[in-house]
Amino acid sequence: PVSRMMRGPLLVVFGLLCWASSALCAVVVSTSPSVLASSLSPITLSWSGIVNASASDFLSVYTPSTSDPEAEIGWFPLNTASNWITGAGQITFNLVNPHTDYVFRIWTVNASYVQTSLKGAGRNHTGFSPVSISDVVTFQNPYEPVQGHLALTGTQGEMRVMWVSGSSSPPFIPTVQYGLTEGTLDLTATGVYATYDITMMCTAPANQSDFFRDPGLISDVLLAKLLPSTRYFYRFGSNQTGWSQVMIFVTPHPVGPNSEVNVVAFGDLGIGMAFESKYEQQTPSLTTINRVGQALSLPAYKSAFSHLSKHADSVGSTPPPWTIMHIGDISYARGLAWIWDWFGGYTQPVASQAPYVVSMGNHEYDYTGQPFRTNWTDYNTDSGGECGIPYYARFHMPDNGDVEAMYPPVKGQPSPRNLYFSYNQGPVHFIITNAETNFTAGSPQYNWIVQDLASVQRSVTPWVVFSGHRPMYSS
Repeated sequence: PVSRMMRGPLLVVFGLLCWASSALCAVVVSTSPSVLASSLSPITLSWSGIVNASASDFLSVYTPSTSDPEAEIGWFPLNTASNWITGAGQITFNLVNPHTDYVFRIWTVNASYVQTSLKGAGRNHTGFSPVSISDVVTFQNPYEPVQGHLALTGTQGEMRVMWVSGSSSPPFIPTVQYGLTEGTLDLTATGVYATYDITMMCTAPANQSDFFRDPGLISDVLLAKLLPSTRYFYRFGSNQTGWSQVMIFVTPHPVGPNSEVNVVAFGDLGIGMAFESKYEQQTPSLTTINRVGQALSLPAYKSAFSHLSKHADSVGSTPPPWTIMHIGDISYARGLAWIWDWFGGYTQPVASQAPYVVSMGNHEYDYTGQPFRTNWTDYNTDSGGECGIPYYARFHMPDNGDVEAMYPPVKGQPSPRNLYFSYNQGPVHFIITNAETNFTAGSPQYNWIVQDLASVQRSVTPWVVFSGHRPMYSS
């Protein structure tokens, strides 16, 4: 048996590393390719040489490659391959770019191996031994701009673009190039970037090194003076970090009683990663994202609501402008920071087409010691110690909520935002509330809601949509 504490000599076999033992070195795991072109590129992991293969054998996923061998972010049971019983097989899946590297290990049954302690998100390795490790897997562009999404600002003619680049990026100015045709991106807007670190997390597991990952540099660029009901082509990035592919969005229709708005709304999405994990995953989320993408891509005249639309015939093959409302419980990271990377990667195809409106849920904020906690609420530790920090930094909603009255900014931390806000779209006034912070009579949020409702002009927006993550009443 080989203890994980052993640090013996390494042998090079076919360009791979394995622990020094003839039995162990017979197992080979390889990657193809070992350098991926871009985020969510497919990778194939192949292995061979396992003697007496067991249905319990597994392949672990690590990022960065220097992670503790017992602190993987997930794993694949080897028996998912059709010929696993032969001791060989392969798995193909898509890999997100977290702006660091990956490595993969094969673990096989070894009854005498005992794990000293559970590490991070890793599974219990007692009864298994690591028998082979792959080459390090990297991406062609370590600074690649990824996880793009759009956001409303509350002002007609504006659209916000946000994305993530690698923390090791050379100095750059976040830039969006956009225009009315794919070949003519003749307009330019620039912005700023920010980040957060492990010291800003409130409690475990978010503030533990086995769980925290560098989030990268989160860029925020505002586009202004956009025409209504108009299709724009755009890309984001910089010459220093590289550029995204060219993407498309359609600006909202003008605000007014005779206008219209297309909204898809849901909550508790989370994400299902390509591999198994020690923690619950929301695997149906991928189906939801695909269905939303199909709806967003349909021309107006093919929409299920075309018979209600005033614009179905006038915009031809252009999809109508949509807005996505994600009403709380966004990624379900719960302190496992790499889940934010997977969530941002898988939602980019829809969140880059339509503004992605988010509201706070218990899994973004709730933590031991939160300021608002009463004997009639069930607030727990559902954020895994994140206490809203990734949510504040990764999203930027309209700024018209009186948030600073509740939570003054803390020096060195992302300013609290996206707690509650409102905006007009088409004939609707949308109000987004937050039940994780004080909403009782006399609180800043309560007073803001009263003032916001009083300001609604029914002659302009005859409809009001009021939303929040928790139900107002339940039995």
